Amino acid sequence: MLRPGYCSPNRKDIGGYLLDDIHEQLTKNMKSELEGKDVELMQDGWSDTNSSLTSTIADACDVWLDLLVHEDLQSYENKVKKRFDQVMTGKHFLANMLHPVYRGEKLSKKHTEIAQEMLLRNLQHSTLTKHNDTKEHKDAVEAHQMRKQLYSVEDTITVSDNEELKVSEADKHLFRTVYFAAKENQPNSSVNKLLELLKASGVQINYQDLTSDTILDIQKSLLFVLDEAMKDELKEAKYYGLILDESTDLSVHKKLVVYIRYVCPSDMKVKSQLVGDIRIPDGTADTLVCEVRKLLQTLGLKTVNLVGLGSDGASVMFGRKGGVGVKLQEDSPMMTHVHCVAHRLALACSDATKAIPYLKNYKNILKNLYTHVNGSGIRTYKLEEMQSVMEEPNLKLKDPINIRWLAMENAVRTVHKCYGSIVTYLQSNEGKNTVGDVIAEGLLREVLHYKFPAFTAILADALQVLGVLSKQLQAESLDLSQFTPMKDSAVGKLNGPKTVNGECMKEFESQISTNGNKVYYKGIQLTHSNEKKQC
Repeated sequence: MLRPGYCSPNRKDIGGYLLDDIHEQLTKNMKSELEGKDVELMQDGWSDTNSSLTSTIADACDVWLDLLVHEDLQSYENKVKKRFDQVMTGKHFLANMLHPVYRGEKLSKKHTEIAQEMLLRNLQHSTLTKHNDTKEHKDAVEAHQMRKQLYSVEDTITVSDNEELKVSEADKHLFRTVYFAAKENQPNSSVNKLLELLKASGVQINYQDLTSDTILDIQKSLLFVLDEAMKDELKEAKYYGLILDESTDLSVHKKLVVYIRYVCPSDMKVKSQLVGDIRIPDGTADTLVCEVRKLLQTLGLKTVNLVGLGSDGASVMFGRKGGVGVKLQEDSPMMTHVHCVAHRLALACSDATKAIPYLKNYKNILKNLYTHVNGSGIRTYKLEEMQSVMEEPNLKLKDPINIRWLAMENAVRTVHKCYGSIVTYLQSNEGKNTVGDVIAEGLLREVLHYKFPAFTAILADALQVLGVLSKQLQAESLDLSQFTPMKDSAVGKLNGPKTVNGECMKEFESQISTNGNKVYYKGIQLTHSNEKKQC
């Protein structure tokens, strides 16, 4: 500290790069010390700053129980069992038995007896009586009863001891309400309001002021029932396909989204189910393949029965040597890897635009027009007023997105339908010196150019055809025999304007008028009308 210029590390440095350096050194030392040695892993549970439980000894017990019966470890069964007996104690069995998800279902009779003996040995009668009177215990009992009634949608439920429990209509209404709120992406707080609405409408409702924990517990039970039903269908279907895509959520967490497709044996219809929204540390092929294999193991599916894989055309997916498709084919020789046809159509459209020089400038005009108007509530109101005065549709300008062609279609068609009100609004800002009005004057010069409304009409016709084709390719069940007719029909319609104009182009030409050398569209004089032949 006496050295001139020395600055002691602050809290950020200590918890940042200095801690990282120490961690790396310790990791290196531990690897060299433990290499080739048998080790014992101990773990405990804790809560993070969001009070979310990250790990428990009940989880550890469940993992060990899975290892005992894992098919890949059958040759090491005696060693695994020996290690299991050394590591697992009565505390582990008791934690697993009391866990709300595991509930000791994988424990053997011997393990259950050990857990029960430990519970009775350490439990005082007075403590048990006092706990039974607490609100938390009563809520937990109520939630458990609800969960038991979720294992069937029939009027009766058969439980393990062959006792039949009646499911009341009030319980059914509660479960349906919670399911509806979750399916519609409504917050859990809306469940109580929905129950109040049902009760006011004369529906029998016996529950009110449900806590968030109770609602969450019902959701988990519903999820369990739906997952079990899906797993049963997958076992009967045997063969299945996967759809993979990478994404990033609002928290900037990298995610792997996994859908599974299979033929439901009961009605022979193709089903698509979301089975994974997995956070991943990176987007490498090894990481993605590892997560997919873990997911399939959780679902009880064999990788050899994977017959189809759908993805985008990214190199991490389609790499010839180290892509996800190639790595999965090592375990799934029957698998066919398909590049999503709807995605390929979007890429083809994006590549085709490079051959049209004006289109890049046209997109910039639409983008600037959208930003200028929608960036101000006053400008948006003025445009709506112009639309009412000129009796044009009351439509908001859309953001033109390059890859999402359906969004591009909406942006173009809105400008085509509201061209008159847009120009009139921009003309009302002429002669003013504010920054926004100067931008409006620049936009006005662009949209008055004859090429702009003409190109808008042509593009609106073309994008309508492409939008229909894109939706057809994204159908839930697409018959491959229908692909060629759909493609040929789209190509024929796109080639049609060479001889016969489309709907929007016909409308454009019908509203064109001339007065000498001047050209008018919807009563608005256009500039550079000498470029009419070029369009």
